[in-house]
Amino acid sequence: MKKTFIFLLLTIFAGSLYAAGGETLRSLYDVVAPVLHGNPAPADRQIGQIYYDAASGGYKGVNKNGGIDILTNAGSSALTPLPKASVYGPSEDDLVFDTNNTAPVIFRQTSYDTNSMYNSTTGLFTVSATGYYTFHSQIEMGWSFLAGDLVSIEVKVNGSGLNNYFVEKRVLVDTNRVPVAITVDLYLQAGDTVGLALYTTTGDLGALSGWATLKQIP
Repeated sequence: MKKTFIFLLLTIFAGSLYAAGGETLRSLYDVVAPVLHGNPAPADRQIGQIYYDAASGGYKGVNKNGGIDILTNAGSSALTPLPKASVYGPSEDDLVFDTNNTAPVIFRQTSYDTNSMYNSTTGLFTVSATGYYTFHSQIEMGWSFLAGDLVSIEVKVNGSGLNNYFVEKRVLVDTNRVPVAITVDLYLQAGDTVGLALYTTTGDLGALSGWATLKQIP
């Protein structure tokens, strides 16, 4: 009952602020409910609900009286879903190591990609909107690693590595699997590219698995 009451207060508050647009409206949308698609029947409308009307190509919202408000251009822009993509399925067969034993990681499968940012041929995300982003990846490398071997992964922006945007791990005992994970926050301009590269002492791998996500921070 308490959670229902709090949610109702939030939705009523959101409904009264449609005209605000910008960051306030977007933050309410992010917190209160996802954008719905299609025009909900009057009996299904909820105060503060925001939906995308494909017929008109714009965003609409349910006001405190249960009526429909057509959101302003500023509001519609603020409600555009934030860019985000999640990919997985790298293969050791795609690794091409350079003379420094470094190779770009190419993920072949896509879980979701709201703004068509990821290119599964190049292994690069191309940012569609300027802003702050979080990049997270976890990779597991398979090889007959020996104690003392070194592996690492590095985030590259526009083809260049950035200070402190890498993680390296020293193998302590002989093993066949080494997992490595990295999370970084980045300020990116529209058109910037983000990729992942890995390094091994041997310059080779027998197996590779993992995933990566890139999403804009509200």
